Amino acid sequence: MPADPAVKAIQEKLAEIGFTFVGKPDGVLGARTRMAVREFQHYASKEYVAKLKNGAPPSRYIDGLERVKNNHRFPVNYKPNGRHDLPAPDQTLTLLDAWWQAKYRCPVVVEARRRVAAGEVIPAFGNLWLYDDPVVTDFLIRNKVRSKISGALLEFRAADFSVAAPQTEWLSMPIVGSMYIYGRYRGGVTFNTAHLEDDLEYLPENLTGQNWGQLGNEGKVLFRIVRTMAEQECRGFFDCLNGYDNAVMSLGPCHWTLALGCGTPPRKKNTKMLSGELAPFLAYVIGRHPDVLKDHFAPYGVSVKGDWPSGSSGAAFKGSWEATRNFLGRLQWWTGGPRDEEIAQFQDLQWFRTTHWFHRFVVMSRTSPELRLRQWDMVRMRLRDILICKLGGNGPYRDNRIGDLYTSDLSLALLAALPCAPL
Repeated sequence: MPADPAVKAIQEKLAEIGFTFVGKPDGVLGARTRMAVREFQHYASKEYVAKLKNGAPPSRYIDGLERVKNNHRFPVNYKPNGRHDLPAPDQTLTLLDAWWQAKYRCPVVVEARRRVAAGEVIPAFGNLWLYDDPVVTDFLIRNKVRSKISGALLEFRAADFSVAAPQTEWLSMPIVGSMYIYGRYRGGVTFNTAHLEDDLEYLPENLTGQNWGQLGNEGKVLFRIVRTMAEQECRGFFDCLNGYDNAVMSLGPCHWTLALGCGTPPRKKNTKMLSGELAPFLAYVIGRHPDVLKDHFAPYGVSVKGDWPSGSSGAAFKGSWEATRNFLGRLQWWTGGPRDEEIAQFQDLQWFRTTHWFHRFVVMSRTSPELRLRQWDMVRMRLRDILICKLGGNGPYRDNRIGDLYTSDLSLALLAALPCAPL
């Protein structure tokens, strides 16, 4: 594909004002450029942004920024061509130039530091978007790290200048998590107990909105099942997330996945990833609480496919699964129109593997009680649909249901945690 001078100019300006996710300016309108423009569209619509302070730049990137009112705002307008949406190059470049002249910078900054010993940290990287950024790769090579990391070799924290004047002292910044390596994948994780919020434990009040005494006998049994699953899958905390493997992002007591990849990352850029279980769960949440879409996804041009529908089982569900819902699906490019496009391409899903998207999922898990309460609903519906499934076949027990065979709390927890078959 020939280089486009207008696209290259946009790429250069995006990198200069802090959207380094765009990559090397080559003039080609690829996935990274589209994603970086979406990021810019979102942050340029904010009332407040970050700005370079006057004077010599400090050694630490975030120390050179201050919070200012945004006098060059840009209304987000995602057009009906979904993932290929790109504002008019002239319009985009004009606004980028205005930001550059005003010394504006991306208002959310993710910083990474290396933990050396207990309580001791040294500066590592500022304004980090990618877990496979060249500076991170160089760090791993120099430290002879070639495989899975145990613990927080690199810890990540964030500052958001668009919300309020942020704390920029390292230990006062909100924790985003640490980096983990899984084969040829890298990404964020909040698996370390030091990164989990004490008040976000899977307790009856957080999960169901009721205390233990209000649950009743059946509710207590179900809660024990969910708690057993959560202990195994997410350490018993709502903000324990995985963003480092071929599932791209996963959360919840069943660790619902955004997508399902196979083996190492596909080499072909147009390779499709298999459907996951996180998008249908989010569709169910948003169907009950539309503000979750408005606050956490629509600003970035991301949506889900309508409400979570009853009676629309996936192709893998047959026979006695007529009563099920669709437990598999994908996120979509949001256009506000009726023909949103699924986010199914491997290169597009890598946007959700950035530090900024991991930060957004962490924030959503910590600040959205709706997301937590609806997990209780989803696990119960999932378990119900599993238990009513008949064994089938030609044997004498073909009409028996799975629920006739598995009755203990532990066996039910194991059944509910099993991943659905991919579409």
